[in-house]
Amino acid sequence: MLKKSLTAISASFLLTACLPVMVGGYYYKGSTTIEAKQKFIQNFNEVNMKREKEGLKPLEICQEKRNFDPEWADEDSKCKVSQAKT
Repeated sequence: MLKKSLTAISASFLLTACLPVMVGGYYYKGSTTIEAKQKFIQNFNEVNMKREKEGLKPLEICQEKRNFDPEWADEDSKCKVSQAKT
């Protein structure tokens, strides 16, 4: 009987305290990831513009995405094709 009560109390605590914190952390991570990706793309474009002005070959987006976040590169269909060629 005591074991069932402790299990019920533990489950109740996990569902009311820990779960909302974990869900909130997941959404916070997602929003910061979106911001980081936006900053990455902006910086990538600026660097490529400077490279072109200096007569240098532009950087390859898929390779740079893979360096920044391999999962993000794998989500891009163009990067999947370019990775299959190599």
